[in-house]
Amino acid sequence: MSNGVDKEWRFACGMAVWAGCAVLALPARGDVPFAEARRVEDAYTVRRWGVEDGLPEGAVTALARFPDGFIWLTTPRHVVRFDGVEFESCPQENFPEPRPPRFKSLLRDRSGRVWVAGENSVMRFEGGGWRQVPLQGEVDTSRGSPWYSETPDGTMMQSPHLVLFWVKEHSDGTVWIASNAGMYRETGHSLALVPLAAGAVAGTFYSADMDAGGTVWLSGAEGLFMFDGEAYTRSDGPEAIKRDTWFQVFAGHGSALWCKHPGGRMFRGSGKTWREVLPAGLRHAALLEMADGAVWYGAVEGVFRPNVTNWLVAAGSGIEKAHDVRCLMETPDGSVWAGTGNGLYQIRRRSVRMYPAGGHQERKTVTALLPDGDGGFWAGVDGRGLLSGRPGAFSEVPTEPPVLTHATVTALFRTKDGTFWAGTREDHLWQVGENGAIKQARTMEGHASRDITALAQTADGMVWAGSREGLLRYDGEDRLVAAGGPDDAVLSLLADQDGNLWAGTQSSGLWRRAPDGVFTAFRSSDGLPSDTVRMLHRANDGLLWLATPKGLATVTREMGVTHVVDRTLGLPDDDIWQMVDDRAGSLWIGTRSAIFRICQDNLLKALTVRASPLAVVSIGRSDGLEGKLTGGDHQGPLAVATADGRLWFATHAGLAMLDPATLNLGEPGGDTVIEEISASTLSGERIRHRLAETHFYGTPARDARHTIRLPAGSREVSFRFTVPLYTGVENLRFRTRLEGFDTDWGVPSTERRTHYAKLPAGAYRFRVMASSQSGVWREAASGISFSIRAFFWQTTGFRVMAVVLALAAAGALAGYGVRRRGQQRLQAAQRLARERERELAREQAVARERVRIARDIHDDLGAGLTQMALLSELGQGEIGQPEKARVRMDQIFSTASGLAKSLNEIVWAVNPQNDTLDSVLTYLGGYADEYLRAAGLRFRNALPQEVPPQPVTSAVRHHLFCAVREALNNVIKHAGASEVWLAAEFDGGRLSVEVRDNGRGFDPSAVNRRAGRHNGLVNMRRRMEEVHGGFTVETAPGRGTCLRFSVSLHLAT
Repeated sequence: MSNGVDKEWRFACGMAVWAGCAVLALPARGDVPFAEARRVEDAYTVRRWGVEDGLPEGAVTALARFPDGFIWLTTPRHVVRFDGVEFESCPQENFPEPRPPRFKSLLRDRSGRVWVAGENSVMRFEGGGWRQVPLQGEVDTSRGSPWYSETPDGTMMQSPHLVLFWVKEHSDGTVWIASNAGMYRETGHSLALVPLAAGAVAGTFYSADMDAGGTVWLSGAEGLFMFDGEAYTRSDGPEAIKRDTWFQVFAGHGSALWCKHPGGRMFRGSGKTWREVLPAGLRHAALLEMADGAVWYGAVEGVFRPNVTNWLVAAGSGIEKAHDVRCLMETPDGSVWAGTGNGLYQIRRRSVRMYPAGGHQERKTVTALLPDGDGGFWAGVDGRGLLSGRPGAFSEVPTEPPVLTHATVTALFRTKDGTFWAGTREDHLWQVGENGAIKQARTMEGHASRDITALAQTADGMVWAGSREGLLRYDGEDRLVAAGGPDDAVLSLLADQDGNLWAGTQSSGLWRRAPDGVFTAFRSSDGLPSDTVRMLHRANDGLLWLATPKGLATVTREMGVTHVVDRTLGLPDDDIWQMVDDRAGSLWIGTRSAIFRICQDNLLKALTVRASPLAVVSIGRSDGLEGKLTGGDHQGPLAVATADGRLWFATHAGLAMLDPATLNLGEPGGDTVIEEISASTLSGERIRHRLAETHFYGTPARDARHTIRLPAGSREVSFRFTVPLYTGVENLRFRTRLEGFDTDWGVPSTERRTHYAKLPAGAYRFRVMASSQSGVWREAASGISFSIRAFFWQTTGFRVMAVVLALAAAGALAGYGVRRRGQQRLQAAQRLARERERELAREQAVARERVRIARDIHDDLGAGLTQMALLSELGQGEIGQPEKARVRMDQIFSTASGLAKSLNEIVWAVNPQNDTLDSVLTYLGGYADEYLRAAGLRFRNALPQEVPPQPVTSAVRHHLFCAVREALNNVIKHAGASEVWLAAEFDGGRLSVEVRDNGRGFDPSAVNRRAGRHNGLVNMRRRMEEVHGGFTVETAPGRGTCLRFSVSLHLAT
C-alpha cells in the first residue's frame, strides 16, 4: 500500500525548513556577487534527448561509458549506444528468451563482456551472442518483510520478491550483482548467492552501492551493512538516528558514504564520522559526488545541486524539466549525465556566460558595445537606448535632453582625447559629455546627420563617420561634411597607424583613403570574396582582415588580396558578422549562431600548405551561447576584448561572455570509428559489413585490418562512420578520402555517411578524420581496405587477350581495308572504262546519226534539188511552148513539195522535243493518214490513245519512221489494197508497230528466192537492225500483208 501522501508532506516540510536555514545563511542581497548562479542553467548548459530525438523509450534506467568512449544506456526494454547524435539499439530479437524484465543496470567488464541486469534476471553478451546467466541459490520470499522504493507517486511498499539492484565489477575483476536478498558472485557461467547467516530472505535490503575501494554497502530494515566479498557486517550509523532502519545508501567520492533515513534526512559519513546534509525530503534515486566536491542529487523531483551559498538549483524548466531520475554519471569532459523518466540529460558547465541587457533580467538585443575601462561597458540596447554599467546591471545613461533614451544605438566610439560619441539609426550623431551634456552634429545644410553605422579617428585627429549614404567627416565645429569615396552604405571603418582610413561598404567592396585624400577601391573583381565588407581588423603583422558574407580575406597595405578563408578551407560557416582579436594570437569570428576561434599561425599554415587542415574551435548552443549574434549592417562595435582577456559578443539575447583561458572544450571520448561498409549489387541486394568493435548487433564484426572483397558489379559503395563526441556536436566535421579514387581529402562536412557510385573494379582504402570542438583533426586509427572483384572481361588476362585479339582484328581490318581499297580502285577503274565505253558509244551514235542525216540530206534533198535543176533547165527550152512549160512547172512544184516533206521528216527526227513515245505514234499516225488519203486508200488508225512517258532516241524515231514509210509506200505501189491499218502496242519496254492491208498479198518464199528484186523489204529489215529491232512479215497470196516492226526502247536507248 502507498505511503505517498505522508511522504509528500514530509518533503514539503523538509524543503521549508531547509529554505529557512538557507536564507539565514545567505549574505544580504547587495553583497551577493553577480556571478552567483541561482539555477543550474546559470552556470551549466542543460540538454535533453527524448523519443523525438531517436531514443527508443522515454525512460533511461542505466548509464555507462565504455572504454571506446561511447555512452551506453538501457531503457526498460532496450540496450542502446549513443554517439552524441544518434541512438542505436541492439536488435531485440538477439536477446535470450525469456529476456530479463525491465532492464535496470549495465556493465562492460574488463574482459569485454557486457552485462545487463533486469528486475530479477541477468543476461550477458559474450562469444558473439546474448545469453541468460542462471542465478544459483535459494531465496526465501515467504517470510520476507515488505520493502520500500521511491517512485514518482511517492514511497511505495513492495511485496516480498527477489529484486536485483545493479551489476558492478570489483577491482579484482569479480562481477557482483546486488539484490534485496544479498549479493550474487559470478562463478563461471552462473551467479551464486552469498546469503546472510540467517539465510537469504527477499526484502532484507532496500538498496546497495559499491564504493571506490570495492566495499559493498547495503541498507535495509535491520540497519547498514558492509560486505567484503565473503560476509556481511553491521555498521554503525549516525548518533542522531536511533532507529536501525536505513532507507537508501549511495557511495560518494573516495570512501565517503551517503545514507538516507526513511524520515527523509540525509547523512554523509566516512567510518564513524557523520554529518547531516541539506536538503532533506527529496525522494532520491541517484547521487553523484564529484572530485571537486560538487554533489548532484537525482530524485523523483528532478536533478538538484546545491551551490556555494547553499541555494538549491534544478535542471530544466517547464516540460523540459527532468523528473523521476534513475541514474547519474560523470564523463571525462566534466559533463553530468542523468537518466530520467522523460529522457536523457546532459549537464555541462558553460563556456559562454549570458548576461541580460534589459530591465528585470530581460534578454534584449545588444546593438553596440564599448568597454569603459573600469570593468563596465557602454552599450546600445534595442528599445532602451544608451546604457552603461557592469554586465547584468546596466542602467540608462542620463543625458540632457534625454534624446538617447529609446534610440537605436549603432555605433560607439571614444576619441584619443576621451570624447565619447554615439551614432544612432534615427539619423543622429551625438557627442556625450561626462556630466550628461549632449551635443548633436549636423550637416553643412543644417540637417541632422544621416544614419550612422561606424565611427573612427585617423592619426591626424580627424573623426570620421560611416552612414547609409557614404562617408562623412566631422569638421570640429559640430558639422558633418561629405568626404567623397564610396557612395553607398559604409558598414565599418578602420584607421591605421600610417594615416590610412579603410572603409568596408555594403556593395562596393573595400575603400582606402590615403593621407593625401586619394581614394582607392578594391572589389570582388580584384580578388575579394564579396563586395560586402562588414568588419575590419588590422593584425600585428600588418595584414588587414576583412569579414564578408563569403568568408575571411586578408589584404596587404598595397591593396593586394593574399588569402581567402571559407568553407572549402574548413571554416564551418563563412557568413561572418563579428570579429575580434584576443591579443593572444587567435582571431574570434561570429556568425549568426556560432563563434569560431582561429589561431592565426595555424591559419597561415593552412593557407600556405593546402594539405594542412584548418583548426577551428567552435562555440555554440551546447556551450551556453543563446540567441543569434547581432550585426551585419553596422559596426557597433559588436565584439570586444577586455583587459582581463575575456571576450564579449553582442547577441539578440543579451551579452555573451567567454574566457579563452577557462574555455571548457569538449573532446571526443574516443577515436573516429568507421562502423560499416555496404554496397548494392546488380540484383539490387545490399551487402553490409559491420566494422564496429562491439558485436551487439547479432552479426560478427569484420576485422578492419583485413581486406573486404565486394562482388563484381557493386554499383554504390557507402560508408558509415562516427565519433563519440557529446559537446559542440553541431560543429563536428568529417573529411574523407578514398585512396585509389580521390586525389585529396574532401571538403569538411557534418555528414556521417558518404557514398561512391560506379567505382571501377580494383583495390581501395577508405580513410576518415574528424575535427573536435577544439579544432584538432584526428584520423581514424585504421582505415578500411576493400576491393571490388572484376568481371571476367575486366581481368588482366582478359584484357591481354582482348589486346591480342584487338591487334589481330586491327591487322585483319587493315588487310581487309587494303584489299577493299584495291577493289574500290579496280571498281572505279572499271566504272571509268565503262563510262568511257558509253561515252565512245554515244560519240559513235552521234557520228552515225550525223552520217545518217548527211546521207538523208544527200539522198533526198540532193536528188530532189538535182531533179529540180534538170527540170528548170528543160523548162527554159520550152518557154515558147506554154503547155510543155506548165507541165515542167508542175513537176518542179511536185519535186519541191516532196523536198519540203523530206526536210520536215529530217527536222522531226533530229528535234529532241520529239524524243517521246507519244510524239512518235502521233507523228506516224498523222503521216499515214495524210499519205494514204492522198493515195485514195482508207486508213484505219488503231494506235493507242494513252501511252506511258517513255523516251525514244532520235535514231529509233528515224529508222522506225523510215521503215513504216517504206511499208506504206509498198502498200500503195504493190498491194492493190483498198484499206490499211496502223496499230502499235507497248509492253515491258518493247514497242511493236503493225502495218496491215487487205491487198493481194504474196508468197514469202518467192520473195526470199528473188531477194534482189525486193529491196524495200531488205531496207526495212536493215533499218530495224540498225536500232537492234526486229522485222517480220505475215502474208499469203490473196490474203493481204502484215508487216510488224519491234524495238526495245531501253536497249535502243
